[in-house]
Amino acid sequence: DRRSLVENSEGIGFLLRAIAKMLSNTCVIEQEGDTFHVKDINTLQTTDITFQIGIPVEGSGVIGKYKVTVTWDGDVLRGYTETDKGIIRTERYIREDGTMLYSMTAPNGVKTTQIFVKQ
Repeated sequence: DRRSLVENSEGIGFLLRAIAKMLSNTCVIEQEGDTFHVKDINTLQTTDITFQIGIPVEGSGVIGKYKVTVTWDGDVLRGYTETDKGIIRTERYIREDGTMLYSMTAPNGVKTTQIFVKQ
């Protein structure tokens, strides 16, 4: 899946929104039984995580050390990530038009939303 646009960037300045729109962003989600593998690739970095629903996973990356727990809520895959700077919340789900919506709320309350189009 490839991000086609930044739909909503509450609390983010014009310059950061402009930079985000220029990034090449790809999200690959694979499932094998109870195990999920999510790889987010963009121009600046790649994040890669393997997890099972409801089981906390610890790791480290650009945000420092973290512990993430992913759950299902209906058709929504929700992530709850504990970091040294606070909680990051994410949501991923497939919309009626077949696109995937990804939203993230940072510890300071800033929320961003991306739309991915299946290739």
